[in-house]
Amino acid sequence: MKVTALKTSHIIMKNENLFNVICETLDYNKIDLMERSVLVIAETLVGTTENRIIEIKSVKNVSERAKELALEYLMDAKFVQLVLEEADEIVGGIPGMLFTEKNGILIANGGIDQSNSGIEGNISLWPRDPFGSARDLVQKIKQKFGITDFGIIISDSRVQPIRKGVVGVAIGVDGFYPIDDCRGKTDLFGHEMKWTTRALADQLADTAHVVMGECDEQTPFVLIDNCPVEFTNEPIAHDSMLMPKSEDLFYRILKW
Repeated sequence: MKVTALKTSHIIMKNENLFNVICETLDYNKIDLMERSVLVIAETLVGTTENRIIEIKSVKNVSERAKELALEYLMDAKFVQLVLEEADEIVGGIPGMLFTEKNGILIANGGIDQSNSGIEGNISLWPRDPFGSARDLVQKIKQKFGITDFGIIISDSRVQPIRKGVVGVAIGVDGFYPIDDCRGKTDLFGHEMKWTTRALADQLADTAHVVMGECDEQTPFVLIDNCPVEFTNEPIAHDSMLMPKSEDLFYRILKW
């Protein structure tokens, strides 16, 4: 498996065509796409090309709930209003940050981010349909480059319980099965695996983030060649990576 960060020729702006940006970036980095590759794309870039950059001052109507949470967690009420609109649920928070669930993923501030979103006062929102965006790109890339096995991951970064630092997480996937179910297999000593499933898409997203960076690297694409996954042309279900809340360890503790 080979992991390569791809630098863009310029800073990508709103309403640029993402597929064209990918093709131009491959040319700029002198990359020939190979079978059994996965391209990891930073969600901020996807959101930018889908015009998901918002000026915080454009928020006019702030709810009482937003004002209450802003006061409780020492945050800007307009920012909190956007979090309420983007997130599916507010789980909790700390001063300066809300802990939320969005699309079945526990993440800060409903995925809203101020980094790499342009001028001061801009914020970026998640793509509206990360799985749909990934699906569209996979089909276009397969057609243009004449390849059969190819995948896309749209990734973000998030924190983990009681661990410092952020890790990568896949918020949209297409072209390969994102989960490897190990249950029923045996370990080195013949013991049956009863619980383990491998979150392949999340693991690959985290691998990509090692070389992608989080600051001014200008490398929002990471190409993973010879990827050890099972490729497919079937659409990936939006809930394919989600654990039922009734079975989830962290969620059950949070709701204790």
